[in-house]
Amino acid sequence: MRQANTISAGGQDITQSDSFSGNTKTGGILYPRVIVTSIHPHMGDQEFTITLNDVKLNEGVSAEDFK
Repeated sequence: MRQANTISAGGQDITQSDSFSGNTKTGGILYPRVIVTSIHPHMGDQEFTITLNDVKLNEGVSAEDFK
């Protein structure tokens, strides 16, 4: 899956795109294992990769914690 946004900052348009891949199921929900963010400002492209090693949902949290 991929999403892209364009914003204006300092009078310049900056495009950011995010790609999601390597999905894994945790607690019945699919999560991407790899997120690649590409930023395309007027001065040159940049790319950042985030790799998730583990996804935990509400581990160690009980309903009592929210009362």
